[in-house]
Amino acid sequence: MKSKRIGLLAGLALAATFSFDAFADTVPSAGSEGQVNTSNVPAGKDLVSPGLASRLVSEDPSKTPQFIKYLLDRGMFLTSLPPTISGLEGYTVEDKSGRDVIMYITPDGKSAVVGVMLSVGNGLTNGQPENVTAIQLASLRARLVAAKEKGETKNLPSDAKQAIDNNITPVSAVSVNDPSLAKPFMTTRKASDFQSEMEKTKYLSIGYNGKPVLWFVADPQCQYCHRAWGKISQLVMTGKISVNVILIGALPGSSTIARDILSRNDPGEAWMSGEGSTDDGYHPSSHNPSGEAASKADSYLAANMAFVRAEGVKRTPWMGYVGKDKKTVYTHEGADQIEAFLSGI
Repeated sequence: MKSKRIGLLAGLALAATFSFDAFADTVPSAGSEGQVNTSNVPAGKDLVSPGLASRLVSEDPSKTPQFIKYLLDRGMFLTSLPPTISGLEGYTVEDKSGRDVIMYITPDGKSAVVGVMLSVGNGLTNGQPENVTAIQLASLRARLVAAKEKGETKNLPSDAKQAIDNNITPVSAVSVNDPSLAKPFMTTRKASDFQSEMEKTKYLSIGYNGKPVLWFVADPQCQYCHRAWGKISQLVMTGKISVNVILIGALPGSSTIARDILSRNDPGEAWMSGEGSTDDGYHPSSHNPSGEAASKADSYLAANMAFVRAEGVKRTPWMGYVGKDKKTVYTHEGADQIEAFLSGI
């Protein structure tokens, strides 16, 4: 469902109460498009991804949360926030004065909580919980900035256009400000050789085009991979990097899960939805892949396992990238020291 208007918070709404009567009689709008692009197994282009599906108000009214229907019936402007590991759907809601509040819908769809979401799900950053809402807002702003660069903001209201120039800083996103911290992860490999080897894998490319690329080898059952992805995904959602996810099957039972994900119509969306990227996010697919899809999934997994053996990967997650100088290759195994490792990207 395309939106007729996009509202954007230029700062954080900290309101604890919410008055429905304060909203004007305006034309309701739900939705926005293109949160984070996903492209599946681009090496060889065997699959074409329609991109990450919008987690917005459904085209099917029967699936629209009851509380969202309530808001739309009263003519409120809604803008969907990027998804979180918590699973709660977040929205900005705009009142008649142009003031925005942040709202999260409960799983039953019947209630809403207004305010800022904090989380310790990915551990602490500088001793503090992650400000999930700030990260979501930074991603939302990045989408508008990208739209502005493409000349696609002419139909936005003035408040949204102004908000594009008001930088929203994710309070607790992974720091990438001190490249010297990445020195322990430097290798002597040539960037061209590294890139050539990586392109032999079959990967899910997730993020905005033109951003620095991190290669991320993950087993769908590896809790350390999930922990690492929880931190790395912040940088993806805020438009700082893109990630090429290379699925493997090293742990018992993981090959079956990896094949299932790789055989789907949109493996990238499955990954972003938590399938293989979170501890409890995987659910066996109800679809029966065609023989061709299953065969391709087998070949994708075989190519990725061949890379793991050739590279000598000893544990997951395994990560690698070419640094800012376009020459230095950095690699790392494990979920620790991610901030330091990524400081050179």
